[in-house]
This record gives sequence, C-alpha cells and structure tokens, in this order.
Amino acid sequence: MRGRARGGSVQSEVVELRRKLDGLIMTFSKMIGKNDPYTEFHCQGVMMVTGMLCEEIGYVFSYDLKIAALLHDVGKVFISARILNKPGPLNVRERRVIELHSRWSQEVLQDIPGFEQIAAWTGQHHETLDGQGYPHRLKGDELSFEAQLIGVADFIDATCTNRSYRPRHSYDEVSRLLKDMGYRDKFAKALVEAGLHILQSSEFQRIYHLKGKQYVPAEDFDTRVFHHYTEGFEDFFEELEEFNAFLVKSPCSLPLVRAGRTVKVMKEIASRMISLAETITDIAHKQEKKIA
Repeated sequence: MRGRARGGSVQSEVVELRRKLDGLIMTFSKMIGKNDPYTEFHCQGVMMVTGMLCEEIGYVFSYDLKIAALLHDVGKVFISARILNKPGPLNVRERRVIELHSRWSQEVLQDIPGFEQIAAWTGQHHETLDGQGYPHRLKGDELSFEAQLIGVADFIDATCTNRSYRPRHSYDEVSRLLKDMGYRDKFAKALVEAGLHILQSSEFQRIYHLKGKQYVPAEDFDTRVFHHYTEGFEDFFEELEEFNAFLVKSPCSLPLVRAGRTVKVMKEIASRMISLAETITDIAHKQEKKIA
C-alpha cells in the first residue's frame, strides 16, 4: 500500500508540473497577442485546425504537435506591429522581415529541453513540398509531416479570417485556393483532401462564422469543439501573475526597438519551462528506478 501511495504521489506531482508547463506555454502564446492580437487568435485557430486534420486522417494529435501549432508564430513577437498590420502590400524589405518569423520561432524554442522537435516543426511551417517555401527552401522528404500539417492548418485559418490587408475568403474560394496548392505540389494531396472535407463541415463553418469577426475572444468559440482541441492549455497559476500583469500593462504595439523587455520576459518563461522539464524528467527517472 505504501509503495502505491508513493507512486501515486509521484504521478500527481508530474501531473501538476505538466499543468504548470501548460500554463507557461499559454503565457508564451499570450505574449504573441500583445504585439498583434490577430496572431494570438490565429495561433489558437491553427492549433484547432491541426487537430481537425489529424482527426480526419487518423493521425495522432500529440502533445508536442499541439504545442508546435499553438506557438508556430511566436517569432512574430520580434516584428513591428506596423508591418504585421499593414493594410496594403508589403514592400521587398518588409516581406523579407516577415519571412524571418518562422526561423525566429524555431530559435526561441530550440534551447528548451524537450522542445527540439517542436522547434523544428515551427521553423518549417512555411516550407512547401516543391522547395519554394521559406526560410530554408526545404522540399519533399526534407519537410516533416508535422510541419506540413501545421502549414495546411495555417493556410486554412489565414484564408478563412479577416486580415489587415483583405477580408476573409468564402469557403468555396478557400477550397479553390487549397486545391491549387495541391495541384502545384505545395501541399500533400492527402492533406488537401482532408482540408477540403473540413472546410465543408458544419462544425468548422460554425466556429469560423464567429472567428470571422476578427480578434474574437476564445470563449466566444463553440466551446465544445474549441476545448476539445485546446485541452490542457486553459489553466493559469498564481506564479504566472507577474507575467499576466506585464501582458495587460504592456502596449499592444511592440516595435522591434522595444523588443528587449519582451525578450527578457520570454527568456524568464523559457527558464521556468527548462526547470519544469528537468524536474519532470528527474521524477520520471526516479520512478523508473523504483519500478525496476
């Protein structure tokens, strides 16, 4: 009985640490929204659509994939809101800056223990199978399947929502654009077919009818569907209050020249992630030795 109690205590501790790690991850996500509110809800949408794609093709929507989808655009925190929300076409310099965001997302996440694969997926989400994506022009088998899932989900969410430079597309228009991405060997045809099926579902259209209002709060989504795909990211803890306070007080516009404070806070969040990850690993190893 005592052995079981100790095991249960260790398991409870791991669960609690995992929940805190979830809270830190969601705080990372919230930081994205202080620079560009659209991107925060876009990231939530990409996570949700990635889950729908996985369900459609029978692929496991793993915890790591969920994190990668949610944080795929974290690198945009280093880009001026003036560029992110520009109402017209980007010039050459602005386009080059925008195309750096996936690389910066990877660099932000890659030093967190256990996030190496997550970081790689975020860094590849704008690569395409034909080798014409960015930032590394990967093609074919060089591109991970998880990154492809996020890339297709990113495309669907972006085209189904209002942007600063254009209104949302109709579902028929998004379907046409998605088919074209398949024809041109940008996306895997199996994922294109899965995306087309999702676009026609009443479940998806009900959610995006609300999401089309742009910057709609998460609680206004269809709660059953949204919470199904975002389970594990709802909880915030008292130890994060200092970060939440920072997020509330900081200005919505965060130009590059003022990014230093954000970097400092992000490093502190990453430091806490590292500490939690190491603690979870240490507890798991000790438990394995007890079982052995």
